[in-house]
Amino acid sequence: MSIRPTERQLEQLRQYFYPFVDFTPQAWAPTRELFKFRHFGANTRIVTAGSSVFDIGFLLSGLTRFYFTNSAGLELNIDFASQGQMLTSISAVSTGSPSPFSIETIEPCSVLFLKQKDLQRLSNTYGEWERLSLLLLQQLAIKQELRQADRISLSKAERYAKFLNEFSAIAARIPDSQIASYLAVREVELQAIRKQLDSPDSPDQTLL
Repeated sequence: MSIRPTERQLEQLRQYFYPFVDFTPQAWAPTRELFKFRHFGANTRIVTAGSSVFDIGFLLSGLTRFYFTNSAGLELNIDFASQGQMLTSISAVSTGSPSPFSIETIEPCSVLFLKQKDLQRLSNTYGEWERLSLLLLQQLAIKQELRQADRISLSKAERYAKFLNEFSAIAARIPDSQIASYLAVREVELQAIRKQLDSPDSPDQTLL
């Protein structure tokens, strides 16, 4: 069930945006009417692959995973998101096509949602929202490009070291099964990689 957010929740979101955009009171005022708040329990799907997506979510608290499901029913993680990050399928909200992936909570999550059409209206009216939209899309495009390159060019141990660096703030909260899925390895391989990198004689020790 969606409800109107509190002023505290909106201010929390504004602080997440602050490194990118400093909103004027006029540009921020519409958020009171346009944003909606929802709370999700752990292991709850927020976006389902194959479904339409009309909202953009911003995570206030909790932890989520983004994943594809292959033809054999195997779930393959492609990203994780924590406080302050965006939850949506850009291709789905932009083109009206079904979402190619699912988003599911790992922990209980609090999320503020904004409809894509309202974000577009804000962007057309206020320069701050236009800048924020462009910066978020730019960040997403860069991250996806680098991830694709890493999957091709890096070894399993190098990918794990990169994971620890990128997700250092939340790595301890992510179950091993989900980390293994993200790295495209089995859990037993993940344990072997950790032992290899923890070994003082390991040639890959410098990767950390």
